[in-house]
Amino acid sequence: MNKYSKPFITIAIPTYNRADKYLRQTLECATRQNYENIEILVSDNCSTDETPEVVRSFSDPRIKFYQQQENLGAYGNWNFLLDKARGDYFHMYHDDDRIDVDFIETCMEGAEYRKGLALIMSGSRVIDQHDNILRENENRADGADLDDFILSWYRGEINIFFCSSLFNTEILRSVGGFEPKYDHYIDVAAQFKCMAAGERADVPDVKASFRKHKGSITSQTSDHINNWINDAKRLLDLALTLAPNKKQLIKKIGLKKSAMNVYMYANEIESKKERSKAFLKIYRAFGYRYFPQMKYANQLVPSMGYLLHPYRALSLLKSKILNSLRLA
Repeated sequence: MNKYSKPFITIAIPTYNRADKYLRQTLECATRQNYENIEILVSDNCSTDETPEVVRSFSDPRIKFYQQQENLGAYGNWNFLLDKARGDYFHMYHDDDRIDVDFIETCMEGAEYRKGLALIMSGSRVIDQHDNILRENENRADGADLDDFILSWYRGEINIFFCSSLFNTEILRSVGGFEPKYDHYIDVAAQFKCMAAGERADVPDVKASFRKHKGSITSQTSDHINNWINDAKRLLDLALTLAPNKKQLIKKIGLKKSAMNVYMYANEIESKKERSKAFLKIYRAFGYRYFPQMKYANQLVPSMGYLLHPYRALSLLKSKILNSLRLA
């Protein structure tokens, strides 16, 4: 197949102050793709470091560099790139993520080089700041319809990342692009909306890496949890609108999963008082109690963590039994 008859792909990289970290590696991932029919758009969101110098050090004519004169905000920068895209498909990944050299080619081959699909998804891995693989998951959606896909996502059976997704450019624009109102779940909302607008291709191969940084939100308070609660509710409302055939089941599973996700986030708050206030807010919002791993429980009373968490208690008991059998 002639390369010019294949779909034209936009690889979009929004960046901000990553010149001394991952930006060069991220650009290399794009320029080394073995799929030729691409353009590479880089939008610098008013960085104060050496980002322009890093981008311009790549003498690749496929790169188009935009240097913003004022910070557009993350979502403004993403939508700017979407507006500038000329590709049949739009692939965006962050300036610290990675894609394998054959990511685009593998996705296109899995999609049989069709141009009219709404979304193409591959498997993904999660890496740390040193490129160590934390986990790896094939895309197991296997052509599931939207209702079942949403259920699988809420059940934790399917991962959604920008770096492992290719959007139909026109469809993504038509459904509103990246809507800030979904904030923490903006990637999931964009995928759901595109799936509802057309056909999806699932590629099982793991070909993209989402980077998870070591970070802390210990200084935050229970007030920040309001944003997570509201975003999770908006996403669930969207899911229920898009998949009415299994509305009751999605609502039941979605409420529980949303509560669990926000509880885990709230558990990182260092202040016991603020953490307790956050837990109460989550319970009132979703109606589910959940005991996440208590980050500080064992520092106070060593046995408390296991009393609160039966799964950890069972794990400890299993380890002791196995050790006893080995000694015997």
